[in-house]
Amino acid sequence: MENRIKLLGLSILFSIFLTACGGGGGSEESNNAENQAPQVSISGDTEVNELATLSLSASANDSDGSIADFSWQQTGGPFIDFAANGQQINVSIPAVDTDTDVSFSLRVTDNQGATATTSITITIINVNQAPTISVAGPQISSSSNNISLSANASDSDGEVISYDWQQTAGPDVEFENGSSTISFTTPNVATLTQLVFSVTVTDSFGEQSTALFTIDVSANSAPSVSITGSQNIQEGAEGVLTATATDSDGSIISYSWVQTSGPITEFTATDNLINYTAPEVETNDEITFQVTATDDDGATSSAEFSVVVENYINLAPVITFDAIADITELTQASVSVVVTDSDGVIADIEWQQLSGPSVDFVQNGETITFTAPEVSENAEVIFRITAVDDQGAISSASLTFMIIHVNKPPTVSDIAITTEFNESSEFTIDASDIDGDELTISFSQQLAGASITLVDATTFRYLYQPASNSISQAPFTVTVSDGTQSAQATVSVTITDTSAATVVNVSPEDAASAVSVNARVMLSMSDVMKSSSLVVNSANGVCEGSVQLSADNFETCLAIDSLEMTGPQGNDNEYFNNIEFTAAFNQATEYALRLTEDLVNFADTPALAQVVSTFTTGSTDLKITEVVAIRFSNDTPWFELYNGTDSSVNLADYSVRVKSRDSSDNSISAATIFNLPDQVIAPEEYLIVHSGFGDQLFYDTTEQNKYIAFIGDIDSTVRPYWFLNGFVELLTRDSGSTVDFVRFGNDTTEPLTPGQWQTGSAPVISNVTGSSIKRDIDNTDTNSSSDWHYSQFTTPAGVNDVSCEDDSDEDGIPDCSELPGSTFSGLPLHAWGARVNQKDIFIEVDYMDSSDAGIIPHQTALEKVVSSFAEQGIVVHFDVGDLYHQAGGISVQDHDLGGGDQVTFRQYTPFNFNQGVESLFHYKMANFDMRRKPIFHYMLMANSRNIDGSASSSGVAELSGNDLMISMGNWGLSLDNEISRNLTFNYQASTIMHELGHNLGLDHGGDESTNYKPNHLSIMNYLYQLRGLPTIGNNEGDRYYSSRYRENANCAVQTADLTNSPFDSPENFVMSYSHGLGSSIDENNIIEANGLRYPGSAAVDFNCNADLTETLSQDTNDDTAVTVLNDVDEWSLIELRFYTLFSGNRFGVHQQDTDQKDVSKHIQQRMIEEQAPPLQLLSEIKAARERQGIK
Repeated sequence: MENRIKLLGLSILFSIFLTACGGGGGSEESNNAENQAPQVSISGDTEVNELATLSLSASANDSDGSIADFSWQQTGGPFIDFAANGQQINVSIPAVDTDTDVSFSLRVTDNQGATATTSITITIINVNQAPTISVAGPQISSSSNNISLSANASDSDGEVISYDWQQTAGPDVEFENGSSTISFTTPNVATLTQLVFSVTVTDSFGEQSTALFTIDVSANSAPSVSITGSQNIQEGAEGVLTATATDSDGSIISYSWVQTSGPITEFTATDNLINYTAPEVETNDEITFQVTATDDDGATSSAEFSVVVENYINLAPVITFDAIADITELTQASVSVVVTDSDGVIADIEWQQLSGPSVDFVQNGETITFTAPEVSENAEVIFRITAVDDQGAISSASLTFMIIHVNKPPTVSDIAITTEFNESSEFTIDASDIDGDELTISFSQQLAGASITLVDATTFRYLYQPASNSISQAPFTVTVSDGTQSAQATVSVTITDTSAATVVNVSPEDAASAVSVNARVMLSMSDVMKSSSLVVNSANGVCEGSVQLSADNFETCLAIDSLEMTGPQGNDNEYFNNIEFTAAFNQATEYALRLTEDLVNFADTPALAQVVSTFTTGSTDLKITEVVAIRFSNDTPWFELYNGTDSSVNLADYSVRVKSRDSSDNSISAATIFNLPDQVIAPEEYLIVHSGFGDQLFYDTTEQNKYIAFIGDIDSTVRPYWFLNGFVELLTRDSGSTVDFVRFGNDTTEPLTPGQWQTGSAPVISNVTGSSIKRDIDNTDTNSSSDWHYSQFTTPAGVNDVSCEDDSDEDGIPDCSELPGSTFSGLPLHAWGARVNQKDIFIEVDYMDSSDAGIIPHQTALEKVVSSFAEQGIVVHFDVGDLYHQAGGISVQDHDLGGGDQVTFRQYTPFNFNQGVESLFHYKMANFDMRRKPIFHYMLMANSRNIDGSASSSGVAELSGNDLMISMGNWGLSLDNEISRNLTFNYQASTIMHELGHNLGLDHGGDESTNYKPNHLSIMNYLYQLRGLPTIGNNEGDRYYSSRYRENANCAVQTADLTNSPFDSPENFVMSYSHGLGSSIDENNIIEANGLRYPGSAAVDFNCNADLTETLSQDTNDDTAVTVLNDVDEWSLIELRFYTLFSGNRFGVHQQDTDQKDVSKHIQQRMIEEQAPPLQLLSEIKAARERQGIK
């Protein structure tokens, strides 16, 4: 502790001389103007230790008088009590915490009243006092004793803040330091030993004091121990040894026993006792045990004790018996033996059966008694007898005898079986054989067509199957034999029928349509029915009887004629299974056939009352069922025909009369007749008659599609035409008579055959693309306008089953067609995954027959597209047919909706017609179900857009349409290694999403064609189409560098180096349309520190000069212009209702069109062809394949 006491130096004398001046100044005025003021000074120490006594003395003189008074006063510092004695004061200095100043002043007055003053300041020095300390504790201790030492410390002018203990002599002991008390265990010493400890205490000012403390530790004496017990023991006998131990200066705390020599001996030690079993020995031998006693100070002593083990030989018992006579099964018997021991007594006898049928016996020493078990044949029984003497010697012997079998006949009970009509029934034969002999079962041959089949031979369980349609069964016999004797019983069968009869076959079938008016009605029942219960209407009128036929929901019923019953042979007069009859049917009428509970089966169980079939009779000819809306002057209109007859019809027998337009001069003709082509429409099928377009090759392709037929000569410019108003008339070609007719809007055209149309017209066809007028779902035909209604949704080549106009999720699918059990044009969209309030996109995929990985649609790629749309709440449904699902039926999870096909390979495929080779639309025409036209996009996985089949652009698609082509053949894509697979999957997925984006209305710049905009993070942007989207804030400019500066060392980035590159797993590859989160980039003022201008963006080196702090003017997207580049929210732009748009409603017609209001206005369907892949891209693909030596 630093010594804070300061020694006082020499006293310093301060003198203050004051001179009195007349007239007002700083001094007091004297009474006498001639009197001189006195002079005064103070002497004394200016520094003094606290608690000391200080004396101060004044020295004063007066040149013209004498000093009359000394007046002392404290003027500063803590209050101090002092005593003044004229010129001197004595001050008792108080204690202080820190050095402290105090001040005193003195005024002297002379005998004339003149005064003078002076003052002095003294510093009181704080002086710290060392703490005091003493140690308390035992000064003498035994070894291994727990003791404590306590330091008692105090400080008169502060407080003790720490204790530091140190052991300075003696064997080291362990203790915890830092407090006033320590505890420890004295060491175990052999002689008197001193332990010396020091403790140092420190006060709050760092002053320390130390004290020593000595402890004398006395030595520990070892205990004494001895063992007592028998010194001889026979082998196998039990022995006990006892240890006795004492300790002169403590107590015994434990005993430990071990065997030190001799044969290994089993023993148990408990404290000072040991129990052991003498081991077996060949000759007398010795075993030795040692015990170690430990006292409470850890001292130990040991003692040993030896025991002689004596060898002993015991003679085993002897077992004798006479031969045992044979014993008959089920009789009482006893068997005995004699057991003796020459050198002891028998302690135990045990009988044990070794083999033979189980014997339940009672033992009484040398004898057992039992009842001989029943056996199926003579059986040998062996027992083993074991005897043990009083010395543990054991003997055993085997005893054998025979149990003789006596045969008994089997037994069997009569059986009664009740079974349902035409249903089998299991039954069990209650047969047994007291001998347990194996039984055989046989049945008599009088089963009359019934059959009996073994179910379980162990339990004699059989299956009885009555003869087909049999309602009775004669009793028959069952015989049971054990091979020697036999028994018989009678089996009685009752056939009943408690279930209601059902219809197993009906014609016409339920929901059948186009049924001939001359058709016979046939009904087959599941049961044999009572003929007496079959009652029918004999005349038209009130419904009666058990079989009824009605056309008005059974308000009335039709007479049933020519009724015929057929049934079980020989029972036709009493029973039947099948009936046939005729009735007077009308055309195009719905009929219902039902049964009532009055119809009963042979067991009087009523049939299930139900309508068993609802069917519609056919028409006598074709019907017009739908007419599509026309918006533009060269739209390709169509109307729909339905064959409601019961036979196929050739369209070549018909023609159509309709308005027409000549595209060469836009002239309109009021009526033109077009012949229908040589094409067959099957019964109950729909077909659209379409205005012809395309080349001869395309016309030829239509022959492969049963849902469409073209009219209009290929070399003619005249085509069918209508607008808001018009008519369509179907004629027979040979006679020109009207088959069907419809007019709409304000058209007043009359059919060529009078009476085929009543007054009025069907509704106006609104000029809304994708709408139509149509008949109802039943194709009601009364030759009037009431048969027709306007619909926003066309159902081409299919049933008119759309019953609503709502599309709440705006995906182009009416809500009512997204409900369970619903259909659209007969297509089960709900079963395929469509839902109300869920945006759905359906895509049919046809793929060329090729092993090229760029052509085959890969499930991983398709599901990557699905997941990218799913993140935005849009569900994409691909249909690749059986590519991933070869089982029958559909599989939504495997993208099998029954439509996608593998198609013929061609090295070059154009998008348009008139190229001299098959285009995308040729493939679509040949393979696409026309009913899907308003709902499905059509995607063709083709080889190349180049005539020579070389690597071409990745694809082409309609803008705001529904047709797209992927053409990545010969790109070198493969599945040969992981990187190649990743490239293939990612390139295919991103390209499909890109081309589909065009179909959904997106251009390369979102809402504009401007491409390569760095801040437009979209798969539509060529900058990101194949590379994937960058990660904002994490090297976000890597795609930009890879595109523009691949060879610049400052920022060169290869495709493999991109964050989440296409070389990575598809799970990491990022693709999406833009969300519009990027701010605009002004190419006249590019601030590199702002990066791509997204939230969280990091700097991008736009000119690649390794300086990220610049502000540039630069053309960043290579469009030869320095402008403002904008991002856009593409997800809010996409339009799923392609069928309401010009491009989406066409079938590959790309020429200009005229608006419906003004033929001078034109609209152009636009398709977008992608750029050819750069050589660098193809080289990267090749390099990825060659990483594993694949060329």
